[in-house]
Amino acid sequence: MRRAKNVKQDSTNGLCKTTIQMEIRKRVTRLVAVSLAVVGIISSFLNYYSTQDTLERAMMEQAETAADEIEYIAETDMNRIVVIGSIARLTNPDVAPEQKQELLEGYRSHFGWVSIMITDENGVDMLGSGTDVSGSSYFGKVMNGESVIADPANSRDGGGLVMTLAAPLMEDGKLDTHPVGAVVVEVDAQVLSDIVKQIRVSEHGSAYIIDKEANTIAHNNYDLVLGKSNTIKEAETDSSLKGLAKLERKMMGGGTGFGKYTYGGDVKFLAYAPIEINGWSLGVTAPVMDFMLESVIGIVIIIVLLVISILIAIETAKRIGVSLGEPINQCAERLHLLADGDLETPLPLIETENETMILAESTRVIVNRMNEIIGDIDYLLEEMANGNFAVKTRIGDEAYVGAFRSVLMSIRTLNGDLRTTLREIQEASQQVEAGASQMAESAQSLAEGATDQAGSVEELLATVSEVTSNVAENTKATDNAHERTNEVAREAKVSQDKMHDLTAAMERIEETSNEISNIIENIEDIASQTNLLSLNAAIEAARAGEAGKGFAVVADQIRKLAEQSAQSAVDTRKLIEASISEVDSGGVITKDTAAYLDKVMEGLDEILSAVGDVRQASDRQAAAMKEIEIGVSQISQVVESNSAAAQETSATSEELSAQSESLNSLVDQFKLD
Repeated sequence: MRRAKNVKQDSTNGLCKTTIQMEIRKRVTRLVAVSLAVVGIISSFLNYYSTQDTLERAMMEQAETAADEIEYIAETDMNRIVVIGSIARLTNPDVAPEQKQELLEGYRSHFGWVSIMITDENGVDMLGSGTDVSGSSYFGKVMNGESVIADPANSRDGGGLVMTLAAPLMEDGKLDTHPVGAVVVEVDAQVLSDIVKQIRVSEHGSAYIIDKEANTIAHNNYDLVLGKSNTIKEAETDSSLKGLAKLERKMMGGGTGFGKYTYGGDVKFLAYAPIEINGWSLGVTAPVMDFMLESVIGIVIIIVLLVISILIAIETAKRIGVSLGEPINQCAERLHLLADGDLETPLPLIETENETMILAESTRVIVNRMNEIIGDIDYLLEEMANGNFAVKTRIGDEAYVGAFRSVLMSIRTLNGDLRTTLREIQEASQQVEAGASQMAESAQSLAEGATDQAGSVEELLATVSEVTSNVAENTKATDNAHERTNEVAREAKVSQDKMHDLTAAMERIEETSNEISNIIENIEDIASQTNLLSLNAAIEAARAGEAGKGFAVVADQIRKLAEQSAQSAVDTRKLIEASISEVDSGGVITKDTAAYLDKVMEGLDEILSAVGDVRQASDRQAAAMKEIEIGVSQISQVVESNSAAAQETSATSEELSAQSESLNSLVDQFKLD
């Protein structure tokens, strides 16, 4: 097969990466597939939801019908019991209990009840069994004239699960009198389960009844009734029951509805309706697949038809692609050869009756026209390359049509521009030759001037270096002064600290002197008291007469010692007061000295800051002088470079003059007219 049909072309060649056959096949296939898929999906959804809607209505109707039927059955039994309660013989004391029992037993047997009894107004069996139902939930209502159906519960004798139906027992059978007792009937609770077993909406469908607390009271599986199954409570530990529990909560609300839940891996529908008995609710369930199997089969058939239709569309698109793509591929292959520079290979013969024949003919014209024009352009450029700028086209201007006309005009413009450029080069080379001579003379003068500048710059560089050295010495001296000032500041700081310590010591001495003064006052007080005591002792000794002489001598000595102590205390006080006065004077001097040292420290800080500023200024001045020195050195290098460049320019000017002469001789080789 041809490359254009089987190989994806390289994008660098500017060709597409897929063939038209592939494009047609993909687009037609995609269009058909999408269209059929949309139709199939819509049909499937309509079928599915239509079936589900029909099923929902049917199940709802059946749930409501079944609920009504159960209400009717319960109401029928209740009417029978009401009729029994209005039989006068049952309350007639002249009728023997055996006859009453026989009558009740006949009713029980006829209607298939588990048991029947009549009670007095205290709830005790009137026929002697001793059974008491006064504590039951229904007895009080019955005595108020109501008929009651109780939820299933264990029978009184423990024989099984029963429903209790009770109605008032009227005196003498008169309905307008107050009840004198109750008619109590027990019905096998399995009756409800037997009824729901007959309710089936599909092969695997079922029904059940729950009471107002969601306890199962009727079900196909009677074990669930006996076990008092409660889905809502069981869902607390079994998450798989949450969907059903959610629906049963709605059932407990007494409403009618429809929903879907999953149980045991099966998706099921649930329709429910209320039973107007004690808040009961009936649910009818059925697996989804019982009704949706036909819908699923229909969807599968649609999918199969979709696949077949898509395969047919692919084959049809393939044939259309071949009929259209083959001629286009041949033209594309020839154009690709043309793009690779092949101007000789002929285009294959293509015979069709559609637009591809026009494409083939247009491709043939393009190839032939390109062959003529490119050959002529090759001739023109070759002649120009050989120096013949007076060359003319061989195929005539009329062959260059459309955009090719611009190519011819561009070649002619290029030819004219080159001729003009060559003439300008010739004239410029002559001017360059004249200018080169003048440049050589100017370069010589520049070299001489540069030599003189170099000497001046050397002298300037020496002067700048000397100034830089002086600035560096100044900076060093400033650094020494700054360091010495720092040392003095540190010593002054030490002196300041010592003076502060001295001030603190003087203050402590003053405090100690004050304490000594207080002690001396105490001593004076003690001496005064001692003197007073010795005086009293002398008086007492005088009174004692001869016996107190010795004591009088001692008292006199004590008085003398007290006077001496008082005098010593006075002398000591004077010395202490003199010391305190001196300490106060010393404290004032110390504080003044500390204040002066503080001012000295402030002055040293200012001096230190000023010396630092001078040092920084010296550093900046040294840096600036260094930069000036570098700049002067660079100027010296530039002057030397200028001198060398001037000499090189002189030599280059001589070479340029020689090259100008050579350029003139080259231009003379071209034929410009």
